[in-house]
Amino acid sequence: MVLPLILLLAAAVITVLFVAWKLSRRRRVSQNDRQKIALEWSHALSLPAPEAKILEADKVLDHVMSALGAEGSFADKLRNLGPRLKNPQLLWDAHKLRNRIAHETGVRVDRKEVERALRSFEEAMHAFLRS
Repeated sequence: MVLPLILLLAAAVITVLFVAWKLSRRRRVSQNDRQKIALEWSHALSLPAPEAKILEADKVLDHVMSALGAEGSFADKLRNLGPRLKNPQLLWDAHKLRNRIAHETGVRVDRKEVERALRSFEEAMHAFLRS
């Protein structure tokens, strides 16, 4: 009767220690990187072509995810960091719009698509930088 209780308690302690270790390893974005990211974001928003804004905003977010230690493709990084977001699907949709712009010829996007994508990129960037 005592042995199962001890094993259960040991498993709980190990779980708590593992979670604490994972949380302590979360990488933070340096102040220098934050300044670069802010400049990159301002540049992205200043571009006249909506398609260029989307391409650059995606690059900025990729930079943020890399600064947090995520590696691989955008999808890999999003899988790694997505739990920090309220709705990672919105960011994935914005990235898919970026892919259409980057890989299909003559793609034109409407104002609402651009606004939605830029809002998704910006919300994700703020969520990643504050976590």
